[in-house]
Amino acid sequence: MSTTPELVDTALHAAESGPSRMVVDLSDTSFMGAAGLHVLEQLQETLRHRGGDLAVVAPGGIPLRVLEVTGMAAAFGVVPSLEAARERLG
Repeated sequence: MSTTPELVDTALHAAESGPSRMVVDLSDTSFMGAAGLHVLEQLQETLRHRGGDLAVVAPGGIPLRVLEVTGMAAAFGVVPSLEAARERLG
């Protein structure tokens, strides 16, 4: 929760003005709640509006569990590794 504002500023700026495909790597993330889900939703919406897409790396732990329980794993294109994310996005 304490890092969400920084993530929003950095990631949304990149989604709005950078490449139209983005990988969010949650491999080293120990906690994720509703604020994190909301950021991912914003990123995905921004990227798709630009004709792009989002891939989320969540190999396990709490982030993956949160994404699965909320039914958002498929919606965000959750994959287990950076290699899989690159393949998913082409």
